[in-house]
Amino acid sequence: YRQDVKTRIAENDGTIFPNNCPDKTAVVLQEFIRAAKESVCIYCGHLNAAVYKNLQSDFEDAIARDVEVRVICAPGEIGAKELAEKLRDGDHFRILKEEVPVSHFAVVDGLRYRIETDQDSKEAFVCAYAGDEQQPRVRIIEGVHDILWDLAS
Repeated sequence: YRQDVKTRIAENDGTIFPNNCPDKTAVVLQEFIRAAKESVCIYCGHLNAAVYKNLQSDFEDAIARDVEVRVICAPGEIGAKELAEKLRDGDHFRILKEEVPVSHFAVVDGLRYRIETDQDSKEAFVCAYAGDEQQPRVRIIEGVHDILWDLAS
């Protein structure tokens, strides 16, 4: 699965593919973060430890490369506490004050994205390269992230 994601990124493959478990979600996010050049914008439930526990060094590397990292969580118990604390130190992490009816998502460099279609089962679809046809979707996701960022503290 990891090699497939890396290949899709390297080849700017715009095929939408499914993503439906914490291990695969971690792979997608890790490879997207590693490939990031400008921005990593994530809205997630509670920084699920099953997904985020091994991504701290990837976030730190992205920040060191001057990638703008902004992670927003829904209110509640945070899973990957150490990562949250590290990200909060540089104003890369915020928590919403109240729940919002928005699916969890990640968008990287305005080119790659993951959008959950079912919060309970973690079913999602992923695109490693959003070409011209998909840019309106990406711009909407980025706009929602900007609004949530301003609402969070």
